[in-house]
Amino acid sequence: MDANKLRRLLSDRRIHLIFCIAAAAVAAQALGLYGFLSMEALARNRDILLNFVGEYRFSSILIFVAAYVAMVSLSLPGSQMLTITGGFLFGTILGAALAVAGATSGAAVLFLVIRRSIGVP
Repeated sequence: MDANKLRRLLSDRRIHLIFCIAAAAVAAQALGLYGFLSMEALARNRDILLNFVGEYRFSSILIFVAAYVAMVSLSLPGSQMLTITGGFLFGTILGAALAVAGATSGAAVLFLVIRRSIGVP
C-alpha cells in the first residue's frame, strides 16, 4: 500500500467511527468497568440500587437502557449480566422488555455505524 492511499484511508471519516468504537472497548477494559457487572457487585450494592430504582424509576429505566445500548453497540461483553440485573431491578417482565429494547437499539446502532463505515448509504 503506497503512502497516498494510506493517507486517504486515515483521513476518511468513516474509519474514525471504527477507531472510536475500538478505543471505547479498550478503555472500558483498561478501566475495569467489567468489575461492576458481577453477582458480587450486584449483591454488594443491592440496597443502593433498589433504593435508587424506587426513588427514580423513570431515570433508572433510561440509564439501564442507555447502558445496554452502549454495551451492545460497542460489542462489549457482559450483556448477560446486565440482563440479569434488569430482571433483578425492574422485575422479570419489565426487565426483559428493557433488555430486549436495549439490545435491539444497540444492534441497530452498531449496524448503522458499520454500514456507514463501509460506504453503503
